[in-house]
Amino acid sequence: MGSVEENDILKGDTKIQEACESIREHGDNTPDKRVWILKADGVEVGYRRQMFRTYINRQVFIKVPGYKISDISASQRERIMSAVFNVFLQPGSNLPTIDQIAPDCLLMQQQSVPMIAVERSPRLRSIAGGFKA
Repeated sequence: MGSVEENDILKGDTKIQEACESIREHGDNTPDKRVWILKADGVEVGYRRQMFRTYINRQVFIKVPGYKISDISASQRERIMSAVFNVFLQPGSNLPTIDQIAPDCLLMQQQSVPMIAVERSPRLRSIAGGFKA
């Protein structure tokens, strides 16, 4: 089987990024450790955030039911992965790993260390507006 460019697996007006944003918001604000799954434009996106003592591991599953990953055209793969990267990648964290875990499914993982804001100088005042007594 060759490329499936002519079949247009993805619709022209893709909603994948919106689905990714929704599932990340839900997954990041839910203490449950299960995989949350949404479907958009023929693509299933699953998300799980694993909390460890010193880091967070984000797992994103990208599945195209009924097709092999190799059947999807390069332009369509680029649209899917761009949406996933825009939403799930944490700048400044480790580079993500991407593995094909089934003929129709990719797993992207990224580990990051959470930043915790700590107030070091509670009485520090900005001089941007001038000094005030």
